[in-house]
Amino acid sequence: MMLHTFAEMAANLPPAGSAGPLHLTDDTAVLAQDLVVPNPPPKPIPGLEEPVNEWLGYLKWACGISAFVGILCAAIMMGVGIRGRSDAAKWALGHAPWALGGAVLAGSAAALIVQVS
Repeated sequence: MMLHTFAEMAANLPPAGSAGPLHLTDDTAVLAQDLVVPNPPPKPIPGLEEPVNEWLGYLKWACGISAFVGILCAAIMMGVGIRGRSDAAKWALGHAPWALGGAVLAGSAAALIVQVS
């Protein structure tokens, strides 16, 4: 019979910790040791290596400039907020971590991807 109830399927499970086969039906068994997922290394598309590296360089440069401008604006707002404009200083302090976090993430993006892949 092709359809089994959950109780019938659970009854066919091997005891915990055993490496025996899991019988899905009478003539089908799946071994966990036989399952292999391929993980090939990254391979660049021929002819696109140089343009992609060029654009990545442009984007890293733009991220650095925008992070510098964001931190500079937050510093200016903190200075303006000293003279009785506490809301401006609060706004700057609330946004400065986002500018710093963006700069750190942009600077470490390549290293993070290399560690994950």
